[in-house]
This record gives sequence, structure tokens and C-alpha cells, in this order.
Amino acid sequence: MSVSMNRRTLLKSAAATVAVGSFCTIPSRVLAQGADTIIVGKAEEAVGWDPAMVTASSSFELIAAVYENLIIFDENGQPVPILAESWEQTDDTTWVFTLREGVTFHNGNPLTAEDVKFTFGRLMDPDGGSVWASQACGSTLFILAVHR
Repeated sequence: MSVSMNRRTLLKSAAATVAVGSFCTIPSRVLAQGADTIIVGKAEEAVGWDPAMVTASSSFELIAAVYENLIIFDENGQPVPILAESWEQTDDTTWVFTLREGVTFHNGNPLTAEDVKFTFGRLMDPDGGSVWASQACGSTLFILAVHR
């Protein structure tokens, strides 16, 4: 499964991941109340739950507790595996990510390469309404290949 992505898009996506990730801190006041309830103390109300549609840090505080990235960047700007267990740039236009085994969604369905392709396609679609779509513009073709 592969997704076309230009070089500028890949770099902007990485920068957006860092920017979004900087807002993705789990709130300091999270209390478990039995098996079905979590109480979160926040200074501001979240404005949305869709990471493709929001830019407010108040939303990303909660989104960070629900969604995961392929990779994140540590305090030194180095990539750290999250959903991708490894990745490599195989040539000037191709990145290959290998997904971590055993990752499932809340409903038990396994994470697949098609899910990752859908997510990138949704974020990059200029007609999809994503606030991050403008970061996906460029002219050098890249291929993002995701393997299970």
C-alpha cells in the first residue's frame, strides 16, 4: 500500500507533527473512576476531537490521550517510534514505514496500512476541509509505503 507524497509535503507533515505534538500533552489532572469513567481537569473546554480539523491546544490535550502517531519527535528533534516500529528512506522519493504488530482500534479492529493511507489522504485532500491540508502542497513526488 503506498501514498504519493511530495518532499515538501513530507517535511511539512513532519513539522506539523512536531507542532501538533507540542500540544499533545496529557492533562496533568486525569483521574480514573472505575472501568468506564475518566475525569479530566482542564483549564479550557476542547473545541473539537478531530485532529484533522482543530488547531486549539485545549483540544490537543484531549486528542493526545486518544490518538497516536506513526512517530513523534523527542526534545532533541529525533524521531521516536509509536505506531511505526521502523522506517527508512529507500531512495530520494520513497519512505517505507513498518507498522507495529498488535495495534488495534477501540473496537478491536487491527491497524492496517489502508488505515494509515486513509488518514494521510484525508489530511492532504484540499477539498476535505482539514486545517492541515495547506501543509501538503509541493512539487517533488514522494511515495509513502506502509507495511504490516
